[in-house]
Amino acid sequence: MSHPWEEIRLVQAIAPTVLGSSQTGGYVSLKNVNKAYIVVHLTSVAAAAVTVYPYQATAVAGTGAKVFANTLPIWSSSTFGGDETLNKQTAAVNFATDASTGYKCVIFEVQPGQMDLNGSFDVLNVRCSAGSTDQIIQAYYYLDMRYHEQDTPTVFGN
Repeated sequence: MSHPWEEIRLVQAIAPTVLGSSQTGGYVSLKNVNKAYIVVHLTSVAAAAVTVYPYQATAVAGTGAKVFANTLPIWSSSTFGGDETLNKQTAAVNFATDASTGYKCVIFEVQPGQMDLNGSFDVLNVRCSAGSTDQIIQAYYYLDMRYHEQDTPTVFGN
């Protein structure tokens, strides 16, 4: 029996940072991934909306990065600090949080087949708009790996 951490990879996309300017997360290859989730946590002391954008690219260097043409399933919570309920949102290529204060969470589900495969896009990235210096953001990728062994191929290579 395999352990869950042998089946998934948890990869930091955006380290916890003050959101005074737009942020671009790291790039990960989905070549050996069944399904990916982009998980974004936002702490807002000031009331300001933030827009989260999943991007796709052709290489982990960010080559040819562009937004998705296909909509992605989204879940979110604007009261995540006191309520673990995530609400399904209308599928879209980005998501804008509300401008309230508090703890927020946004999750995108990405199937590799939703990428521009004809253009050789198989790399995932997340970005967010500038917010307030009174906001902190953190994001990570939760990757369901195709091969369920501890030494699966790296997601940082092409």
